[in-house]
Amino acid sequence: MEAAESLGTKPSRKLVFVIIPLILPTLLAGALLVFMNAIADFGTPVLIGEGYNVMPTLIYSEFISEVGGQANFAAAMATVMVFITSLMFLLQRYIINKKSYIMSSLRPIQVGNLKGISNNLAHIFIYIIVILSIIPQLTVIYTSFLNTKGAMFLNEFSLKSYKTVFSRLGKSITNTYIYGLIAIFIIILIGMLTAYISTRRGSLSIVGAGIRLECLSFLI
Repeated sequence: MEAAESLGTKPSRKLVFVIIPLILPTLLAGALLVFMNAIADFGTPVLIGEGYNVMPTLIYSEFISEVGGQANFAAAMATVMVFITSLMFLLQRYIINKKSYIMSSLRPIQVGNLKGISNNLAHIFIYIIVILSIIPQLTVIYTSFLNTKGAMFLNEFSLKSYKTVFSRLGKSITNTYIYGLIAIFIIILIGMLTAYISTRRGSLSIVGAGIRLECLSFLI
């Protein structure tokens, strides 16, 4: 970046040809996570996109259809989703492995404050992204306070749904958090053991190589 600045490179060109290539692995990893969450999202299309079908909603409707869904059709769509996700993962790995990305932290990027219209546009952009991202959560909260008559929502508010949840589904809520905590504990335990074995195995390999070199020098 300092070399680019010394050659008179504009900030926009430095961003495109220096900074973005350096952070490309992080950008692609984040994009892959967002893509996987978006393609597998079921709640948002059901709550907000009424009548707008995507693959997760079609798979779900085929499995639970009251008129006899086609399980083979749902399985085929699920396989297509797995194939697309695997293809995106392989593409991300291919792009990252093509080049080597190294950044020196001796002189990190200095934080600068935007001023004027650039500052306002940046804030507006961030606020729009945040608002769009919390729309599903806001919709769920709003819907939870609506009164219902059977499967129909009424144009009035009520705590009826919350009373039903805590009176009938208290055990289910407890089981959810208990099993979740148990799963977290098991995952942490397995992760610690795996990391220890991997590190220990690397150390043992180095020690073994040293012993073999000493034996070879002794024979010579």
